[in-house]
Amino acid sequence: MSTPQTLAPDSDDTGPPPRLADTLRGHAAAEAALLQAWRAGRLPHALLLCGQQGIGKATLAWRLAKFLLAHPNSASPEARGARDLSLPQNHPVALRVAHGGHGDISHLHREWNDKTKRHFTEIRVDDVRRIIDQFHLAPAETGWRIAIVDSADDLNRNAANALLKLIEEPPDHALFLIVSHRPRQLLATLRSRCQRIDLAPLAMPDLVAVLRSLQPTRAEADLAAAAAGAHGSVREALERLDDANRDLDAQLARVLARLPQPDWRDIHMLMDKVARAGQERAFARLVTGLETYLEEQLQAGVASQLPLANLNALAAAKASMADAISRAEALNLDRRALVMGLFRDLVAMTGR
Repeated sequence: MSTPQTLAPDSDDTGPPPRLADTLRGHAAAEAALLQAWRAGRLPHALLLCGQQGIGKATLAWRLAKFLLAHPNSASPEARGARDLSLPQNHPVALRVAHGGHGDISHLHREWNDKTKRHFTEIRVDDVRRIIDQFHLAPAETGWRIAIVDSADDLNRNAANALLKLIEEPPDHALFLIVSHRPRQLLATLRSRCQRIDLAPLAMPDLVAVLRSLQPTRAEADLAAAAAGAHGSVREALERLDDANRDLDAQLARVLARLPQPDWRDIHMLMDKVARAGQERAFARLVTGLETYLEEQLQAGVASQLPLANLNALAAAKASMADAISRAEALNLDRRALVMGLFRDLVAMTGR
């Protein structure tokens, strides 16, 4: 028998893990198209689900996977009568997937590193090889073998090439559901082997409804305020409901607003907040804020027709920041030194 799916620790998620979700908002058209393609026998063996982080891509992937495992025969009366891809919470497949006990589904993600007590910074080739080994075995139960990759952005080059080879030579009844927040950064050959589905950010009513279901005791005004600044992302809205994150965001905004002459006391306070052990989420939020700042500067520069040299400098700064962060995480370098270096680079770039 094949080994059951491996699960990322729930503590790595901002909200409930997507595999547990029993509702999907804002993507009815994509869901209907997938259901129709399956009934017509035209469901591709590799789907690339694209869109910004936190809008429901992984939820849709798990929803489709559970539905196919519950209804492997598209001609069955239950399958023909389905109005969407939902399963009751007490359905045996939903219960087994929730507990990681279904042998025909694999979850490819950044694994936990026992040495550093953090997740690895990337999906490694050995992680993909475990999926390959499973796919070369006979299906355990349903005839389907399903892999959910969340997210493909985390694949290192060797892992991406190994996954590509599996997708190019898939076994029968294999399905790859690949989530990506930044599809342009994926291997072109990997993108070309998948049917792409672009999911839009959630509309305000859908986003507020999701937040209300996750935090029913919060005031409506708080939910609306968090949703208003979240750009359609449940993940970002939940982050914005956290008081510590609001303080961090405000402090970072002050620093960025004063570039190229920031108050270095604010920067040292930021370092204290994100560099301590156990502050992985705060560090990730700071990094996201810096990346967003550079992306917004680059887009504004394009819109205002900045000289090419200035645009190249912004693009180079963004790439350099991503490289420094990746290298520091991979080598477990000191975060205080990393943050200081990032801000020094920003000061130098904006002071030109």
